Amino acid sequence: MRVILVANKQEYLMFILLFFSTLLLVGCQMDEADQTKSPKDKVTTSPKEDSTLQKVVPLQLANDEIAVFYGWIDNQTILFTSDKDSSSKLFTFQLNTGEKSLLFESDYPINEVYISPDTEHIVVQSASTPSQWLLDVISRDGQVQWSELVDGTELFVSWNHYETAEIIISTFAEDWSFTSYLLSIEQQKVEEITIPEPFVHWVSKDKFVYLNWDEDAPALVASLIEQSKDGKTVERFSDVYYVDTFSEMMMTVSVSENHDEEAVYTFMNNKYQEIFSTSIPHLSSFSGWMIPQYEMLANQRFLLFKPQYSTAADSYHGKYDLILIDLLKGDQETVLESVENEPLSCSPDAEKCLYGHYLDKLFLVNKKEVVNLTEK
Repeated sequence: MRVILVANKQEYLMFILLFFSTLLLVGCQMDEADQTKSPKDKVTTSPKEDSTLQKVVPLQLANDEIAVFYGWIDNQTILFTSDKDSSSKLFTFQLNTGEKSLLFESDYPINEVYISPDTEHIVVQSASTPSQWLLDVISRDGQVQWSELVDGTELFVSWNHYETAEIIISTFAEDWSFTSYLLSIEQQKVEEITIPEPFVHWVSKDKFVYLNWDEDAPALVASLIEQSKDGKTVERFSDVYYVDTFSEMMMTVSVSENHDEEAVYTFMNNKYQEIFSTSIPHLSSFSGWMIPQYEMLANQRFLLFKPQYSTAADSYHGKYDLILIDLLKGDQETVLESVENEPLSCSPDAEKCLYGHYLDKLFLVNKKEVVNLTEK
């Protein structure tokens, strides 16, 4: 779930953290917005009405019930919470049967759920007080593996793709100062670590990267720094606007040297060797550029919402085309036209994706169709 429009470190911090807390507010406006959509824009296909989707059974909800989905723990099982249960219960939903089961119950309302890359571990973030979070790490069968109260008004979690029982957790105070911890789930060990930036992305089992924003000289781009667990650092690239990593893969976003209305997406392996690069129109403002939603699929294909033209972000009234890129072959195709730029979460088999601010729609990748995941 990513839409980024920043110019410096403080704006980056504020946006990344506040973005997630505003998703529910945005989602609440969806019903009203749907009433103004044309028939072409609406999702009209119900899973059980389509004979080609007989194995997909929608989740049954009460008329006034809202479900928030968080992602996949296997190709058929999705995690979700419901406001009917005070949002303190985490359920599993079986896509092929429509059945739901209680997986875990927190002492407090659940704010966010983070699923490890191998789906073996789940971090449940619950609101204890306005300045304290309860973090529960559970297994995929709901067994508590680690639990602790942490201070902070916001937090950021970064899974180690190469050692998925390790997590870096950064907690933020009201003044955006932060403290970072390295958690080893298997060893039941937490240690405070010193890193200059809270938003880190793993490139190996013992190294991660981050953008080194200069607080004294705000800029639109920054150096990409690699740091090992022992604190050693090396600059890998300059003039990077955004970075993310996946298993054996890294993506950077920069600005085209010859066409400043375009954003350049560069994909490379964890040895920093380029695999593929492409450009799309970007939406700009006085403070930076927006990064549309995207998702990396397990078979090294990449989904990205592409703006239809470049302009100022606050004056953009167009829709987005969802493009699918084969990073190894270099091929790309449009799989959905003129749709909303909303979060994606794709299944391990890369055949289907949750879609929407509540992730309550289902995008079938090969069929290029969107269906409703819930039914009232």
